[in-house]
Amino acid sequence: MCTNAVGRLFATAAFLLLTQIGHTATIEEIVVTAQKRAESIQDVPIAMSAFGEDAIDTFNFEYGPMLAAQVPNVSYTDPGTGIPTFSIRGVQLFDFTNANEAPVGFYVDEVYYGTAAGQFAQFFDAERVEVMRGPQGILFGRNTTGGLVHVISNKPADEFELSASFQAGSYGQRIFEGMVNVPMGEHVRGRLSLKSNRDDGFQENTAGGPDLTQTDVWALRGQLQADLSDAITVLLNIHGSRTDGRNHGYAYRGLLDPATLLDPVPTPCEPAAVIALQCTNAFGVPGQPLDPETVAQDESQATNEIDTLGGSVTFNWEIGEMSLVSVTAYEEVERLYVEDADATGVAFLTTNSGLDANQFSQELRLSGRAFDTRLDWLVGAYYYDDKKDDIFLRLPILIDLLGATLGLQSESNQETESKALFANVNYALNDSLSGFLGLRFTDEDKDYQLSDSLSAPTLGVINDSVSTSKVTARAGVEYRLQEDVMVYLTYATGFKSAQFNNSSAAILSLDASPVGEETVLSLEAGMKGSWLNERLRANLTAFRSHYEDFQALALLPGEVRSSLISAGEVDIYGAEFDLAWQASENLLLSMGVGYLQTEIDSPGTTVGGLPIDGNELPNAPEFTVNGLVRYALPTSGFGTFSLQADFNYVDDNYFHVVNNPIEFQASYTLVNLRAGWTSPSTRVAVDLFVENVTDEDYFSFSGNVGDTNISIWGRPRWSGIRLSYAL
Repeated sequence: MCTNAVGRLFATAAFLLLTQIGHTATIEEIVVTAQKRAESIQDVPIAMSAFGEDAIDTFNFEYGPMLAAQVPNVSYTDPGTGIPTFSIRGVQLFDFTNANEAPVGFYVDEVYYGTAAGQFAQFFDAERVEVMRGPQGILFGRNTTGGLVHVISNKPADEFELSASFQAGSYGQRIFEGMVNVPMGEHVRGRLSLKSNRDDGFQENTAGGPDLTQTDVWALRGQLQADLSDAITVLLNIHGSRTDGRNHGYAYRGLLDPATLLDPVPTPCEPAAVIALQCTNAFGVPGQPLDPETVAQDESQATNEIDTLGGSVTFNWEIGEMSLVSVTAYEEVERLYVEDADATGVAFLTTNSGLDANQFSQELRLSGRAFDTRLDWLVGAYYYDDKKDDIFLRLPILIDLLGATLGLQSESNQETESKALFANVNYALNDSLSGFLGLRFTDEDKDYQLSDSLSAPTLGVINDSVSTSKVTARAGVEYRLQEDVMVYLTYATGFKSAQFNNSSAAILSLDASPVGEETVLSLEAGMKGSWLNERLRANLTAFRSHYEDFQALALLPGEVRSSLISAGEVDIYGAEFDLAWQASENLLLSMGVGYLQTEIDSPGTTVGGLPIDGNELPNAPEFTVNGLVRYALPTSGFGTFSLQADFNYVDDNYFHVVNNPIEFQASYTLVNLRAGWTSPSTRVAVDLFVENVTDEDYFSFSGNVGDTNISIWGRPRWSGIRLSYAL
């Protein structure tokens, strides 16, 4: 059904295209800072996608999944712990604890966010979003073995600006965004931005009480920018957010023989029987109807509270032909997560986790040009200090059964201190051929403490530490076949520092031995080009990456615990293709295709006795495809009307390194439709939208925990209206 809808969509686009060829509109140029300097995305020898303010509105990006759906080989996963993360080329953070850092770096306004829960806030008043694929171990060196996402906010402007929008949608959705920009004299300006996003949740709780998967988020950002002189500018950014929603309700499927309540061998509970809900778990719960909008969970045990508060000071000084940039930042994250994991209306298997984290970072960069501007150079230093106090497991039921001493809590304390020096040069040998080289030296120390009063009061405290020193590099060449067509070849390395095993297996065994540092070698060849007077833009990338000591989370089959492991070596190769065609002044077509192959090369490594050698990585579908058709129809005196359709296709993929056929999602396609009107003055706009038009059912995560499979549903069909005004 979805395939036919997509086919009709592009047939319509083809007809419109044939009637509109001949116009001269061009594709909007996007200026990015992927190399710490402003340049067109088409001039950057990096596989990346970028979305400007217009594109963010076009796709109605609210949060991570919407962004990931429009980038080849990128996905966004929620493992059911309220810590959703980006996956790029199959590389992602897959961990249920709060202590780990992601191999896909997340940055906001040049500040790295080291706490995954702190990345939960939504997009608002953003100038652009940049997504870089592959290791970025030089200019964005913090643990970025997979890639990074960088959100850049709109900065204070010299003119008065005011805008507001309100969106009402399915399940009681109401979203408000507002912004006011005020000049405060000739050299000072301020900007205040805010967003509130709420809905009533799309999952009915059959146990009674409020619905689940509720959104309740607000975020606020204030900026003050001042010109201290003609050469010196300082920007103060203060921001905070509050998340107070209700988390996902699980889809439950038992894995035991209902007659014996034992692991069946041979089993009637093979995948087909599990999916048909013919199996049970130790509580005799055969599962729930696989309905995304119906779940059972104790109403009081579905909390996901996240508070963030932070600030940064960015200092820019133009010193003749050089530029000095300083970015000083501090971030805090507090989190409480509570879930009821037994699929009943009784709070029996309830787990709580809490986090108190803060980080400080300082980056200095000095850059300039030399040799008649043929040489671009940059040197810099980076300091990062991160503290995480993680009360990561409480089982209230054990307090009742065993007493507070035996059932209260386990907690960890971790401090990471990292120091780095880096340098990068780009040199143009002539008008066609350029070379680039970057190096980064990182020295890092981690101190870790684990205490446990869950198992017994006399187990004591574990103290451990680990140190890492690493040099990463990036080198390559780029060659211009013609003015608007470039090819490039890049070799890059990256690493993710050693990580302590802050998992449930560590809690129960009081052994938090760290897994070693993850390293990657990557080779990438690409082409970026514009044709037809910049009306047609196409980018193509082919890549191969080799990882050693790949860090992965293992869900131990048959057990209610997990363990962080080194999955050995992993080979990844594939390709990405982006196409944008401004076929006429009114018609825009775009498409992205990602092809991905991943293989774990780890003979002898097992998870719960099951080998993982030869398996593919979780959340690494072989193909991802996205596309957009947008047609604008200007009128005489009545403004502009627009029609838009976009889609994304995700191929079959597993959710676990074991590649269990139950922890699996078959391919699916999501289609979104949008119709809009903009007033002649462009100040007022109205948009109608329907997301997931065909109401496709799909899982964003699935995992076997003990004798039960738990899965997280993706969002169902969603429709609404958005009104916006800009002065």
